[in-house]
Amino acid sequence: MKDKKPILYAILKPIVMVLVKVLYRPTYINAQYIPTSGPIIISGNHIHAFDAILTALVTKRVVYFLAKGELFKWPLSWILNGVGAIPVDRTKRDKSATDKAQEYLNEGKALSILPEGTRNRTKELLLPFKYGAVSLAQKTGALIVPFAIVGRYKLFRKSVTVVFEKPFKVKDTMELEEANQKLRTIIKNILESGSKK
Repeated sequence: MKDKKPILYAILKPIVMVLVKVLYRPTYINAQYIPTSGPIIISGNHIHAFDAILTALVTKRVVYFLAKGELFKWPLSWILNGVGAIPVDRTKRDKSATDKAQEYLNEGKALSILPEGTRNRTKELLLPFKYGAVSLAQKTGALIVPFAIVGRYKLFRKSVTVVFEKPFKVKDTMELEEANQKLRTIIKNILESGSKK
């Protein structure tokens, strides 16, 4: 079943696409790895507020994302609700956010989940990963599409590259620790390869 775009999503996407292209000129590698149908979780590193947006712009699919609850204040809340974003209360284990994400995936939708949980402002390549992405993938049968954003956002310069890797499934027999480590290793390998170029 084709996912119907929220009206505001359909209106804003082409505008944001032009804006991002002018401001950051991103390069995309292996975007063909994003499946055109079925439940997927696009999952990667988190260094900037635009990370989830960059991955959404490269596919014709609607990509829903989780956003910290503090952002859901007027007028931003109007935009976030309008594009189908899921608010997350980061002070606790937010069951309502998890349930909504699972509902989206069970309907065959695409989600963006950044497993670091917050922007990485350290010198480390990656922060420790939370288990939400792999847990939801296992419960719903969704494919995980790993990606890494290589480089740093610099205005009006071609400095950011988004690299996707082949999707994988978290089988029922796979431990979440193993699945999380697999996802982290894939993303880390992309980042390490990019830093050597």
